[in-house]
Amino acid sequence: MGNDANQCREAVERTGRRLRPRKRPPRACAASAGVLFRLVLPCLTFSCGHVDAAEFSEPNHGITVAYDEALWSASLDDQDIELTCKTATCGGDSVECGTVVFETKPGLANQDFVDTFRRDYATMLTSQLKDAGWEPVLVDPPALATEGDKNLVLFSFRLDKFGTSTRIWSAEMGAPFGVLVLQCYTDEAAFAAARPQLLALVKGIAIRNNPAR
Repeated sequence: MGNDANQCREAVERTGRRLRPRKRPPRACAASAGVLFRLVLPCLTFSCGHVDAAEFSEPNHGITVAYDEALWSASLDDQDIELTCKTATCGGDSVECGTVVFETKPGLANQDFVDTFRRDYATMLTSQLKDAGWEPVLVDPPALATEGDKNLVLFSFRLDKFGTSTRIWSAEMGAPFGVLVLQCYTDEAAFAAARPQLLALVKGIAIRNNPAR
């Protein structure tokens, strides 16, 4: 699990950068060291009833997120698609989400990696956050769920620091390259309003089997 621990540490670093106190909520986490910038292909925006539907893609891993442009803004941070809420409907501007890629290690079957990740990620992430000086409280233990055609593991925990409470909500899903996590950050008070829209983002994720490399 050594490599998996390294990936968890990278996820913790992302979390720390997102939660660093600022005058306004953080808009994106810094790029991971040693990873080259990938070209993003924003897709055509179109209107469908009262939903301003849009798509944002990261082609290196074949990830596309469909979202309501009236609610969210999207950008690319290295290989992570970042989404920031713009209205009270999705919880307000304290709400941010980002895709995080975890690739299967050479010599390990993809499903074995997915199974191990699902079993251990929440525990390892919580432990690493504690080691980094945070005080995570697991609120929703990892649980299997289905959203649309996706089999997921959902969990959330709360961080109490800097005089505020922040909820971190994660949705893990298997992918051709390993595991994709949609990780979202909200003020605790905004989480109840945000959760339905976070699940809508999960439903809007598509992953191609043969991404561009």
